[in-house]
Amino acid sequence: MLSNERLALPRGTDITHHLSVLESAGYLTKVDDTFSTRKPVWRIADQFIRFERAVMRPVLSRLNTTNDVTSIWE
Repeated sequence: MLSNERLALPRGTDITHHLSVLESAGYLTKVDDTFSTRKPVWRIADQFIRFERAVMRPVLSRLNTTNDVTSIWE
């Protein structure tokens, strides 16, 4: 993941189908964790979503509340 956010799901929630759909569509890639054989690491593969998460999301609240966007990007 691009940040330290973790997806909190109730125990017993099966999201296998949803993850495989996102993987087959090219939005996610599964990377095998070398230290844990049971838990793969899912990475965002889509470049637009990666850009949104890395660049836009941290300043989104400021973009929505100001008219002077140049001050945000300086």
